[in-house]
Amino acid sequence: MVSLLTISYRMAACAISPLLFVYVCYRAMMATAFYHSLKQRFGVLLPHEHKQDLIWIHAVSLGESKVAITVMKALHQHWPTARFLLTSMTESGYAYQEQFSGEHVMHQYLPYDWFGWVAARFVRHFSPKLAIFIESDWWPGYLFALKSRCVRVAVLNARMSPRSLRSYQKIRPVMLELFSAVDLFCTQDRAGSQHLLDLGVEPSRIQLCGNIKYDGHYVPHLATQSLFDSITRLNILAACTHPAEDQICFDAWKNLRKTRRDLLLIIAPRHIERAGSIVSFVTKHGYHAERLTRLSGWSKDLDVVVVDQMGCLSNCYSNADAVFLGGSFVNRGGHNPIEAALAARCVVMGPSRFNIKSVVSELQAIDAIDCVEDASQLEVALTWSLDHRANYMSKGRRAQQLMLNQAGPLQDSLLKILSLLQTS
Repeated sequence: MVSLLTISYRMAACAISPLLFVYVCYRAMMATAFYHSLKQRFGVLLPHEHKQDLIWIHAVSLGESKVAITVMKALHQHWPTARFLLTSMTESGYAYQEQFSGEHVMHQYLPYDWFGWVAARFVRHFSPKLAIFIESDWWPGYLFALKSRCVRVAVLNARMSPRSLRSYQKIRPVMLELFSAVDLFCTQDRAGSQHLLDLGVEPSRIQLCGNIKYDGHYVPHLATQSLFDSITRLNILAACTHPAEDQICFDAWKNLRKTRRDLLLIIAPRHIERAGSIVSFVTKHGYHAERLTRLSGWSKDLDVVVVDQMGCLSNCYSNADAVFLGGSFVNRGGHNPIEAALAARCVVMGPSRFNIKSVVSELQAIDAIDCVEDASQLEVALTWSLDHRANYMSKGRRAQQLMLNQAGPLQDSLLKILSLLQTS
């Protein structure tokens, strides 16, 4: 029987689909990569013959896709006959997943749930035995469709910020019915578990497993490793930046460069399709900027390098003399510092950190992260990192050791998933 909530959702999806269509067309005109993804976003699905059990893992973007690959590899060891479907919503997530496609792995963009019927078609077509959502990217239409076909659903590395909790509590009955489709929440921290409990989710469906990102390890990007290892110039890395943060970091670098003429700025934007506009911005201000993919060496007249290649952020971190981590001077809640910590780098972050409170608190407790409130404090923190090299590297090693000490959430999450499947 179709629930009232499902009917209401489909009516809302029908109402919003024309507006979504306009948005998608606009994005396609503005970005070539988005244009090439239109077929799958509109609902064209990969062929699937149903000869093997299928595990579907959805990760919205790059960071979540890295977790998804870690989970997939672990599951494949326990379930070697299974086939995996990876989905994402962003170009960066898709590009990362593409590296792992093969005989047992296929990947595609997750289609928008046009008019409330595409999700049901997607689930019917692939008929997964298990669906895994990474962190907090859950889509009502897909959860309804999975529930209607009695598919087991797990949310791994689950998190819920206080702001999300406040929003969900305003529509608590709706969220509880939506979450009734989820059999298992493996949460990152106690706060996430408590927020789910406060919302009314049954304790039996919540398991505190920890952050799977702790189980990662530093993996150099082989294609660019020799290039980055050849850096001899002092450099600042602005990682995972959003548009306003490019300007903030650029201004800080200009001021620091007054007393450090050889100082290089490396900008790794959160979305690499912005690389061209960043190069143009820097050039208009009279400085020499180059894309990483067009770089053959670190010439003395080079001022700014813009990273326009996927997968090489670990190399950027490991060769940086100071690091700013983005999403923290805009209202995004901050991007995760775990990858930087695994590369033994202490990061500077702005005031917006609500998505990563737990990790930041742990790093603050051992003085392995610098949190600032404005651009002037950012400049001070970067100056300290450059001027106190030994102390800065010591903070980075403490951050790295913290990550290594907390490895294990992947195994805990995996055991919970296997137990869930045994009861199906």
